[in-house]
Amino acid sequence: DMIFLAGEWGPPPLFVGLLDQPVGSAWTGEVLREALDLQMPCLPDELQDHLCPKVLRPKLYPYFFHSNGPLRQAVVSLTATYFSVESPQHLASKFPEEWPLIATNLVNTLGSSRVATREASVHAAQALFRGKVWPDISFVFEDLWIITIKLMDDMEERVQAIVKPMVRMMRNLILRLCDAKVSTTKDVEAAVKELIPLLLKTCEWYKHAQPVCFDIIREMIKLAHGTPLLSEYVQDL
Repeated sequence: DMIFLAGEWGPPPLFVGLLDQPVGSAWTGEVLREALDLQMPCLPDELQDHLCPKVLRPKLYPYFFHSNGPLRQAVVSLTATYFSVESPQHLASKFPEEWPLIATNLVNTLGSSRVATREASVHAAQALFRGKVWPDISFVFEDLWIITIKLMDDMEERVQAIVKPMVRMMRNLILRLCDAKVSTTKDVEAAVKELIPLLLKTCEWYKHAQPVCFDIIREMIKLAHGTPLLSEYVQDL
């Protein structure tokens, strides 16, 4: 799995380095034990730009949540060695300028052809996007919402088993973005302008998502009661 992901991430040296390893029994051989300094890091600092360049960093976030334990530990080792972070939260907070890249890449991995990657990305999305404000996520929200809707209809049972909490997170996030009590009026107006058409479009395109969309729209109407926030969308609604 680690070799496969190294190929997905892109750096050929990392892929080749992981691929070109001796068989497991070689690690216990006397020659190897005599030849190697087991206290020396396997990934020295001077190889950072070659093995694990900084452009790879935003792509690592979802793999902190991977179901394969050794792969997950390898990612932690890479980020700890080269970037001095050992958790996804620390990765996102230490390099805030890379948050848009992390978010964009995560949306892409939610649509991965590999089940384990989609599974990890569902868990990662709940950690990354929860509680965000509209200016932070407006650039990626439509893509995030559409891939969430598609995951609701995923054929894999492993994904089906974990996608419901993500759908609830997205529902609560939308309502929070449209609630003038917790968001600024400017942000709420900007969010509603994008979200109402998106929800209506989702109802038209994805029949399986209609109950969720109707529920969200009903709650948005309650939040907007007594305000002109949804007045221009009355006919469409």
